[in-house]
Amino acid sequence: SRLAKKYPEAPNRGDKTVTPIGAANLKNDVRLNQRKLWFLDQLQQGYKLQTKDIMIIWDVHKRTAKRDVAGLSGAGLIRFVPSGNTGWYSILARR
Repeated sequence: SRLAKKYPEAPNRGDKTVTPIGAANLKNDVRLNQRKLWFLDQLQQGYKLQTKDIMIIWDVHKRTAKRDVAGLSGAGLIRFVPSGNTGWYSILARR
């Protein structure tokens, strides 16, 4: 698929989580699974991602991808950038 060529293949699957260093400064308790870490890494590299990217690369259900993105957004790590009828996510600038 187009996405498989655009993004590196997901390294592994599962919901093992980590707490990032400096998480005490974030809005909510943040636990990052491999999909969330991948999503953040891709955004930091400048990719414009959507929820469907998690679905395709990680082969997960839409609800799982939405839950991952909602967790990142709720923690204040990413924001949605609207563009016409759709949009993408970007990293929030940290102060």
